[in-house]
Amino acid sequence: MGRRIESVTSREFDALFTSFEHTAYRLETLQVYDVSYEVEPYQAFISGHPQPHDPAKNAWVSMIKDAVQAGKIFQRVRIVTEPLTDYLRYELGWSYPPNVDVGEDIRILPTSQADGRPCRGTTTGYSIPATCGSWNMPMTARSGGSNRSTPLP
Repeated sequence: MGRRIESVTSREFDALFTSFEHTAYRLETLQVYDVSYEVEPYQAFISGHPQPHDPAKNAWVSMIKDAVQAGKIFQRVRIVTEPLTDYLRYELGWSYPPNVDVGEDIRILPTSQADGRPCRGTTTGYSIPATCGSWNMPMTARSGGSNRSTPLP
């Protein structure tokens, strides 16, 4: 069984994702996270500028890729309210896609859809802006410029 982490330094946080043995699972419930390493890309996103080069993000994505290739599992559930905040639009548009492209399993749960249904069934891709037909929404890797998904078992 995992342990609950309530307060860690940036270095300790990063170590959690390099030292786990099987599955790294994250539940994100806030509609905005105020973290210093996202200030520049978030401001660029809001201003309509191109996505800046981000060596720290590239290192994070490489870490996910290496772990997935080693057979480890990265999973995340992101609870969102609608309409989406600018921060959520940034996360879904810029921050999550590279992670998904290298194997992180990100599920989007709109609070309007969280009505106790079981976490199984056929899902559809998530796009911005989004209306969701099923709360078990995978953030899926993009192929040919469009999102795609496959049914869950």
